[in-house]
Amino acid sequence: MRATGPQGPVAVGGVKSQSILAALLLEANRVVPMQRLIAAAWDDDPPAGAQTQVRNRISALRRAFRDVEAATEVIVTSGSGYALRTPEQRFDLGTFEAELARARFLRSAGDAPRAREALADALGLWRGSTLDGLTAPLMVEAAERIDQRRMGAVEVRIELDLELGRAAELVPELTELTVENPYREGLHALLMLALHRAGRQAEAMAVFRRIRRELVDQLGVEPGPELQRLHRALLDGGPVTLSKAAPSRPAMAVEPARTVVPRELPAAVPGFAGRHAALHLLRQRLPQPSAPTTLTVITGIAGIGKTALAVKWAHEMATAFPDGHVYLDLRGDSLNRPMDSGEALGRLLRSLGVSAEAIPVDVAEAANRFRSVVSGRRVLLLLDNAVSEDQVRPLLPGNSGSVVLVTSRSQLTGLVTREGAAAIPLHGLTGGEAQEVLTHLVGAQRVHAEAHAAGEFAKLCGGVPLAIRSASATLIRHHDLTIASQVEVMRVAAEREPFDAVTGSSLA
Repeated sequence: MRATGPQGPVAVGGVKSQSILAALLLEANRVVPMQRLIAAAWDDDPPAGAQTQVRNRISALRRAFRDVEAATEVIVTSGSGYALRTPEQRFDLGTFEAELARARFLRSAGDAPRAREALADALGLWRGSTLDGLTAPLMVEAAERIDQRRMGAVEVRIELDLELGRAAELVPELTELTVENPYREGLHALLMLALHRAGRQAEAMAVFRRIRRELVDQLGVEPGPELQRLHRALLDGGPVTLSKAAPSRPAMAVEPARTVVPRELPAAVPGFAGRHAALHLLRQRLPQPSAPTTLTVITGIAGIGKTALAVKWAHEMATAFPDGHVYLDLRGDSLNRPMDSGEALGRLLRSLGVSAEAIPVDVAEAANRFRSVVSGRRVLLLLDNAVSEDQVRPLLPGNSGSVVLVTSRSQLTGLVTREGAAAIPLHGLTGGEAQEVLTHLVGAQRVHAEAHAAGEFAKLCGGVPLAIRSASATLIRHHDLTIASQVEVMRVAAEREPFDAVTGSSLA
């Protein structure tokens, strides 16, 4: 494990820190629970303060990455876990998978030379054993899975080399690979084919005899159908080619989407109040199963409650979407780099059961695949914190009876004019609604006892739910503090700095 920045190596700590970083990278852009991070570092024998040690190591990693790229937080907290946010081209495994997808696309398009080049680029990322030095079983298992993907890519690259007429120069490499992997039948099949095409028939037959002897003596099994078919073709003197159904292409296989019903909605915000008109409009937007996809855009300033409204309605109507609920934070706020459409499509397809290796790298192709997967399914898709129309458009299903909710600080008028989206602009809560939120936070007794001060409190917060919750923090911590005294503090703060400085930099 190592990290490199513009100025050279980045200190990522010792083996435990490297294991935690590796666990985050293996699930890049997804939340990794605390227990999995502990298992990555200590397996089933963690110390008493393992959670604290993980948090300390995460803090050290954050500082190291912040020194390199101060503009964004690479490791973010989510619930009791953490997620490492980074584009796939920023870490080797992500680049490897992207190059495999590019090779798959190029090969399907008949461009063998460029497909071979993409695979060579992917394999060129290796500089030794995968996750070398990380010995927890979780890391060892992950390394074995990655190595299997690597060997599958090696086999496909060799197949392409054979297609390009390079049989003779492949023989030394394949000979070495079969020694290192004595039971991997796909490599032996490729060696037999390379020897045959290089005019070395007797040696090709000897490869079969050798692998058969190894399999029978050591494992008690005969060679598989592909090796036996190649052997018969050599004996018969007929065409000697790889079968189209050869089992030696795990890195290029396109899996059908598994039947996965995602349930990804965040928890509803406690103490939700008001928004009756908006909820009524959303309920009217529920389509019939055979109707086109329904698109609704909820807009407003930071903290106004866009996500809270969307999640509230989504939970209310969850049973209307038997094929799942998918949530995706597009990171269109000021604290994070917005998610590009390619990454977003990858996340959506994985949520719907498509394996990572089957996801096209081309955005247009991935969008087509997404529409195919969603077709005939009734799915609720919540796209939170969108930054632009162009970010959202590739993520829209076709005519499937699904519903897409988009939240954004921008108006996204293009989605309204071109895609027929309904726009729901959110403004501040009314005085009564704001007091409902305050009542939930600090209790009805305190609000009723200081009804006038509670009204002033709500006015100073501008009816912004997040501002109400932020300003209530002191009242929640100090039960003997009066609402009136907190109002005075807020008045002084409002005179010193603009209102949005009072609300802080929390997300909408």
